[in-house]
Amino acid sequence: MMDLLRAAWLLLILGVAGVAGAAYYPNMVYGEPQELAPGVSWRQLTNASPAWRIHVIEVDMTNRNVELVPVFKQGGNVTSAPLERTSSMAIRSDAIAAVNAGYFTTDGSRLTNSYTLIDGKHLGGAGTNMTAENNRSVLGFSGNHQAIPKRTKMSNALVPANGTNWQHIVNAIAGRGHFVTASGVVATQDNEGTTESHYNARHPRTVIGYSLQPYRAYLVTVDGRLTSSVGMTYLELARLMADLGVRESISLDGGGSTTAWIKGRGIVNTPSDGSERYVISAWTVINGMTMDTSVDSVTHTGLWISDMTHPQRYYLDHLVANSTMGPATITWRPNLERSGQYKVYAWWTSEAGRATAAPYVINHAGGQDTVTVNQTVNGGQWNLLGIYPFEAGTASTVKVSNQAPGTVSADAVRVVRVSEIIDTPYVVTGTLFQTDFETDVSSKFTIAQHIAGDNNFNFNYDYSGFAQQGGGYPTSIPRSPSSPAGGTRALRLATNLAKGVPNAITATLTGIPGQTDMRITFDAWINYGTSLTTEFMTFGASANPALAAMAGVNYMTDPNGPFNGHFFGIVAEGGAAQDYRYYDGTGAAARGNNAARANFLGSAAIDHSAFTGVFPSGLFQTAGATGKAWVRWEILMLDGKIRLVATRPDNMQVLLCDWFTPNAGTPMSGVLPHLGAWDPYASLASPTSDQFVLYDNLKVESITSKRNAAASWQLYQ
Repeated sequence: MMDLLRAAWLLLILGVAGVAGAAYYPNMVYGEPQELAPGVSWRQLTNASPAWRIHVIEVDMTNRNVELVPVFKQGGNVTSAPLERTSSMAIRSDAIAAVNAGYFTTDGSRLTNSYTLIDGKHLGGAGTNMTAENNRSVLGFSGNHQAIPKRTKMSNALVPANGTNWQHIVNAIAGRGHFVTASGVVATQDNEGTTESHYNARHPRTVIGYSLQPYRAYLVTVDGRLTSSVGMTYLELARLMADLGVRESISLDGGGSTTAWIKGRGIVNTPSDGSERYVISAWTVINGMTMDTSVDSVTHTGLWISDMTHPQRYYLDHLVANSTMGPATITWRPNLERSGQYKVYAWWTSEAGRATAAPYVINHAGGQDTVTVNQTVNGGQWNLLGIYPFEAGTASTVKVSNQAPGTVSADAVRVVRVSEIIDTPYVVTGTLFQTDFETDVSSKFTIAQHIAGDNNFNFNYDYSGFAQQGGGYPTSIPRSPSSPAGGTRALRLATNLAKGVPNAITATLTGIPGQTDMRITFDAWINYGTSLTTEFMTFGASANPALAAMAGVNYMTDPNGPFNGHFFGIVAEGGAAQDYRYYDGTGAAARGNNAARANFLGSAAIDHSAFTGVFPSGLFQTAGATGKAWVRWEILMLDGKIRLVATRPDNMQVLLCDWFTPNAGTPMSGVLPHLGAWDPYASLASPTSDQFVLYDNLKVESITSKRNAAASWQLYQ
């Protein structure tokens, strides 16, 4: 039924656009809309003469699983804070789509008409340098999905000219120029005091608008200053919005700032600068749900007191209770259209006397977790409680109670979908080994070196003092997110330091019995220098700890090879013929690069769109590669099959390959976990001091299958 509803919604879009498209631009070609999430579509429009290339993101604002959220540059609204790219703002917000938004001076020192309201909080005030521009428009949206949006002019004092119901608006960004269209005709084109060179010349454009019946929001970009797309004037832009069926819209920052970003695809338009510009803010679309205490997805038990005046409240009010008033609970129950991994956030108000251990209970697909929070701090903002698997429907809940010393604040909860739920068809039966490398555990490992003396290892390396010798980003290495507070030690492995020949080093965990079914998880940071740095991190399971994990013609006949077992090889920044690899062997013959066999998203090169989408720039220095960022890796061996999962720094899980069977004869029983580094090339990295792999927070567990023996082990979809 849900698929039928989605199909009907897409047909409705096609029908409306097809009719509207006949008014001003009858020759406009409307591409097929692509559903990004329930209630969100993205489509491309093209026109031959004038040459236009347009991207339209359409959001069903009645869908409770969709949120339209403005995001401001990470440093906040201060002149000293650097600007930020739209893609970076989108990624750190777990967005599925985004466009650039507010105006700013090119050096970022002055925020021109960038009135921004996020979660009901105005970003102007002391310590900021926001310039008010009288009689220019701002468009905002209410915290209630059924409420209509509101556009008004702003005064020089950054006060809405029409303040009616403005207290209902929680998210807004100002622009320059607004357009009113009715029945597919431009009723008003207000240039709002911009110069003729701004409104009457063709430029790249970014615009946001809405329709009421049905209630939709539109994020639109028009490429410009290109042969393939010349840009639009304000009048042409207004006519485009009329053809789209938009009722009212405002022009946002355009020119070289115009950017459209889609999750999994990256920047989909062509910025006129030739690359993505750093900007001040963005409108993002998230696949999530915000539940305030005033909406019907929230239930109450016991006595709670409403407070509609607290300056930190979300939307209209918040509730408070303490244990002396008798037991009381608030339960938020999202109605989700898609299963997946969801980030769960809570919003409260903070002050003296608040509970220091307010208990939030999260019921999810994997069980139940309780998170206690200190509500004397961090009020008036979204606070991450954790990431949990939620199934579609209403089974998952978040509940807070007043059973804690002090007063508990219950305000709002937001859940944001970050990835699919990755199936776990196994049960953990015990922990075989675990270390955070804060102490020296070298006695538990056996080191194998293809060419001894040309490698380096340190089981207790303190990376907090490391500085990149060859420059580049970052200058230092941040603490692994999984490490204990203050923990900055890891296993450091480096290879091919001076001899300039292919080489490898492997640390095999021999302090445990050999296993058949196990889960190996660890954090890894692959560092690299400025040139000739194509070296691999390697990991897997070994049947012979004396053999280093590597492959190659010379290694086949080497007394130290070939490898016996299986391993993955992953490059830091690309540059190899195959940047993602899988090898296995019997100790007598290597099986070669079987990346395709291991289902590495259908490709082994980092420039494939699959890799640049799941490992984007912003999170990683090089799009498509996992270097210079802490990534959580999980390799599973179960019933003679292997699976590999990576968790990005933003906690999104990526299933790199699902249950596949190694080549015949590859040992899968009595094997031991190993971690390593491998350089398959003769060239030396420059500088060699920057070339190494860090492994941290290693855990090895025994597992057993919970699948029926006849169950399918097909590629995960």
